[in-house]
Amino acid sequence: MLKKTIIYLSLFAIISFSGDSYLKYCIAQQNKHESPYRLAFASVGANLLESRLDCWATIKIDGSQNQLNQVLTQLIQHLNLPTETDKILHEENKDITTLQYNLVLGNMGYCFLLQSNQTKDRIYILITVTGEEENVYWYESKLRQLYDCTVYYQYRGIIDAQATLIGQEELLSILLTNLNATVKSSYRENSMSSLTGYSSSIPIRPVSVDRESVNLQAAMRSNSDGKIEVYLGMPFLLCDY
Repeated sequence: MLKKTIIYLSLFAIISFSGDSYLKYCIAQQNKHESPYRLAFASVGANLLESRLDCWATIKIDGSQNQLNQVLTQLIQHLNLPTETDKILHEENKDITTLQYNLVLGNMGYCFLLQSNQTKDRIYILITVTGEEENVYWYESKLRQLYDCTVYYQYRGIIDAQATLIGQEELLSILLTNLNATVKSSYRENSMSSLTGYSSSIPIRPVSVDRESVNLQAAMRSNSDGKIEVYLGMPFLLCDY
């Protein structure tokens, strides 16, 4: 009887060890496929809610309304999106023509803004895509097939807790550390804290600010719901936060 008990305990220990090892292996494999930005948000207890891409370009071309329509149509078709003509807005103002098209498909949002200058010799293009992170990256590669464009990324998340400004800075420091970034500057105001930094681990071209190379800006602010809103921009945050 004692011999059987020892055998059962040994088998249980082997199964438990194997199960624990397999679980750790699965977690490690999952982490390999998680984006560094999602993992960085998780490191401070934040849930990543939305990813955003802002892309802009200038093309030297006739900026008439007809040409704006052609450029917009080319863009929409190139990104495999439908054209809902009733959602295309035209505006003429002091020799400047503006064309705007907003579209929502499932959990993805799109905004196209095209504008000609006063001499109508070029068109300015701004495209914003919001939605799931893995989908947003696809649009950058597609847009670069058409234009020599500038691309900024922004990630937005939430922490179900509150923190002082000092606590926010500590959390931001942890977030940047998980992106292998060096902090270059910090800023505080009211309920908001912000850090800028540089990381050689992310594929974002740095910009020079006060002779410092930076390609990351992270910010946190407390909201009226008792939570902390988290923002990460590369190389900068473009929107209000």
